[in-house]
Amino acid sequence: MSRIHVIVAVLLPLMLFLWWTFPSLGWLWLFFGFVMLGYVVYVQQWVWSLFICLAFSLPLSVELSLVNNHKWFFPSEALLAVLAIALVFSMRKERLKTYDVWPLYWLFAFAPGVLFSEYPIMSLKFMVVNAAYVFVFYYGIQFLIKNGNAIKPLFQVYSIALVPVLLWAIWQFVGYELNPVTLPGIFKPFYNDHTVTGAVLAVLAGYFFASGATDKRYYFLSALIILFVVMTGSRAALLSVAIMLMVYVAITFAWMRRFAPFALVLMAFFVYTKRDVVTDFMTHNTSGSREEALSERVKSSANVNTDASNIERLNRWSSAWNMFLERPHTGFGPGTYRFTYLPFQDKRYENRLTVKNPDHPPQGSGGTAHSEIFLQLSEAGWLPTFVFLVMLGRWVFYGWRQAVNGHLAAIAGLLGLSTYLFHMNVNNFLTTDAFAFLFWGSAAAIMISVKQQANE
Repeated sequence: MSRIHVIVAVLLPLMLFLWWTFPSLGWLWLFFGFVMLGYVVYVQQWVWSLFICLAFSLPLSVELSLVNNHKWFFPSEALLAVLAIALVFSMRKERLKTYDVWPLYWLFAFAPGVLFSEYPIMSLKFMVVNAAYVFVFYYGIQFLIKNGNAIKPLFQVYSIALVPVLLWAIWQFVGYELNPVTLPGIFKPFYNDHTVTGAVLAVLAGYFFASGATDKRYYFLSALIILFVVMTGSRAALLSVAIMLMVYVAITFAWMRRFAPFALVLMAFFVYTKRDVVTDFMTHNTSGSREEALSERVKSSANVNTDASNIERLNRWSSAWNMFLERPHTGFGPGTYRFTYLPFQDKRYENRLTVKNPDHPPQGSGGTAHSEIFLQLSEAGWLPTFVFLVMLGRWVFYGWRQAVNGHLAAIAGLLGLSTYLFHMNVNNFLTTDAFAFLFWGSAAAIMISVKQQANE
């Protein structure tokens, strides 16, 4: 019997005994258990295998109450914790300067918000969770690829695990007689809402569309994924796919890149000169987000008169902005928006989804600020928001430069990331592990391409 087997044989029963004897210290025993398992994974060189398991578990995980009734997505968050520990051991000799440090700047920028938070423990948990996502999904993926692995299998395994989720959603939808009102809930218990499912599918559509350059079958896969985006009924996801396709056209055709600035100026000129027409369209737009016709659902994105979802977004954005104005430097604390925004709501945007009593919210009124930028401004102030935008700008700059030179990894990462560059203005999913994996993974693909070119 090897030394590692002896350690496990002795410590695992001891941990279970201590947990049973001192249940109030469950989190402490759980942490030591993760450290022990992470060390085993490191010694046995199972890091890549565990990463594959994590990618497969992300779409299939469900929310459970574990350890003092705290909710976890299981098994993905448990695997994430073990993998993070294993990567700490594996990467302990890595030099930080060989990696892009802007995500670390972003994490550190939340520190003032945590210190002055309305709910410090909640904000600290937010920091730990986001640090785990950055470390595992961004730096961990780059480290593994640097050591001979590839990112595509992770996205492929994630997509395979997504198949039963989509089949389950179709079964649910058919059971509800294809009623579009039921779309937000048909992906439960795997995804809490149809919008996050649409965002996930949009990123995958972009990533695999880029892969079609080497294998035409990926074009078919991407088209199939886009059909599922339509099925989710997420308007933001549909529009983000359209933007992704325009980015691909601009990458592929040089004449489009030359024409794009002129087209943007022309569009801005049209909107300015025809602003009365645009205002009139928005004023009299009554299209609903639950319409059966796809064109009507897309048109409903500009309906700020009768569409409760859009009006509530205006309410959440207004609340977040008012919170930022009150605390521009620290915000109210990372991860605390849903508990602090109620006093800042604007009565002009009151609708059937507006939350008045936090203990009895209206059905369908979930979510937070529905904007990554407004959320960070309200929860942590201007500094992390500024760093986040700079970080995104660097990825887009490097990704674009690599993509137009034909680097497939950069094209795949940029197309996947481009969907969220639009989506983040109307939703926020970076604290959802099933989406954070795709977001940070797409960014990692871009930076991997940059390093590979530098090495060449």
